[in-house]
Amino acid sequence: MASGLKFCTWPGRNQIISEGLVHYFLDGAHTSESLWLSIDWFIQNSHAISKKNTPYRVLIFNCTGDRDPKALLLPLLDCDFQLVIFCPNTVTTSVDSSSDQANYKINMIQQLENCRRIQEVWYELQEENVKNKTRFFNVLHPIYIRNNVPKNLLDSCNSVKSKAEVKLFPCVSETLAYLKKKNEDESCEFHIYITGSLHLIGCVLSVLDPDLTLATSQLSEGIGVSATNGTNMVESYSS
Repeated sequence: MASGLKFCTWPGRNQIISEGLVHYFLDGAHTSESLWLSIDWFIQNSHAISKKNTPYRVLIFNCTGDRDPKALLLPLLDCDFQLVIFCPNTVTTSVDSSSDQANYKINMIQQLENCRRIQEVWYELQEENVKNKTRFFNVLHPIYIRNNVPKNLLDSCNSVKSKAEVKLFPCVSETLAYLKKKNEDESCEFHIYITGSLHLIGCVLSVLDPDLTLATSQLSEGIGVSATNGTNMVESYSS
């Protein structure tokens, strides 16, 4: 069993796809338990790849209508994303009814409305997070002053991180095209974390790796470091 877990390939789970300065971190975690493990994996690998440089971090997120977006978004607040993108689980805005990407349960308008709902939840959580950090500093500030805490530490404690830029796109292909152009314009390292839905991951892979050849080549090269052991991965990702 251990050998099977070691050598199996599971595209879209703990998968990294690199294209020049752009690194895509794909994980289809869609429960709060698996998302915590996924975030741990993303942070470890993001730091390992960037080393001394600070990358431009992007989140691409979606979850299906029966999931609680608040429970899934909450652990993502402190991941230092400069840009957060919400988009439906569709490759393009026009999907052939015979395509395996077609969703007969929900139409495009409903999917976009779901993304707007998730976006509003993110705004609310982000606002609350900033208020809590400010309140926490205001309580501790007199204690810091009284104990002669160095100014550089005081400033770092007082720096409430600015809110991430938020965008909504109608499909995955437009999202990835926008990010590719943005990376070309800014010429810096991009770390793009994609999570929240296996359907979203499937759409992204259909653009980045339609033949699913990269997962096999990455396994042979030893790319990607899992932050979980085999037992935790099986238990948490089976949902």
